[in-house]
Amino acid sequence: MKHAPFSPSRLISLFIYSLSLPTRIYIMAKRADILGVLFNKPIYFIAYTIMKYSKNTFTILSLSFFLSSIFFSCQGPEGPQGLDGNANVISINYLILASDWQEVGKPGEVGFLLAVDLDVPEITQDIVDHGLVLAYYRATDSDPWTALPFTRISHDPPFSEKFDFIYDRSFVGLTSMATDRGGTPYEGTVRLIVAEAIPVGKTSIDYANYEEVAAYLDLSNIKQLYRVAN
Repeated sequence: MKHAPFSPSRLISLFIYSLSLPTRIYIMAKRADILGVLFNKPIYFIAYTIMKYSKNTFTILSLSFFLSSIFFSCQGPEGPQGLDGNANVISINYLILASDWQEVGKPGEVGFLLAVDLDVPEITQDIVDHGLVLAYYRATDSDPWTALPFTRISHDPPFSEKFDFIYDRSFVGLTSMATDRGGTPYEGTVRLIVAEAIPVGKTSIDYANYEEVAAYLDLSNIKQLYRVAN
């Protein structure tokens, strides 16, 4: 970081700014109680302590002048533009074919299902612990997105079938399981939405409604990734 030289006019500006700095620090300290905790910077805690317990005007002004000199002299070049609000959201589309599904167990026996394993390196342990992974399916490009899991009910013959998914670090597993101990090898596209720290439960968003989710996360401005299942 490059330090700017101190010219006479700069020193005057620093001194004028320092006169108002004690008040600024004290107001922030009153709001946060201890600025060292809020900002995680020892220098703010030191300033707060002196402001709270010292009645020496010279000490306060000296400290404020010292702080202001740090703020001004350590000013570097302007940084890059910040990331967009949806920069922590990734959308990945997987093409699923009937041949991608693998049998787990024996057809007709209890516990039989079909499964597809997807490699998703974007799902980190932090995503697993604190983030969000959503899955949506559509058979063709003209179909609406349907949130997973979903249940399909048949009346002739009578059975129900569930298309579900699970996820872990770098992994998403798709499953198709029916009460008649079979399963449908769904074909089409599965879209995964991987996000960091989305406030689930704190918003009125219906995560089963893809259009609502897309608007909330601004998915139209996110680059779509396309992959095959295997």
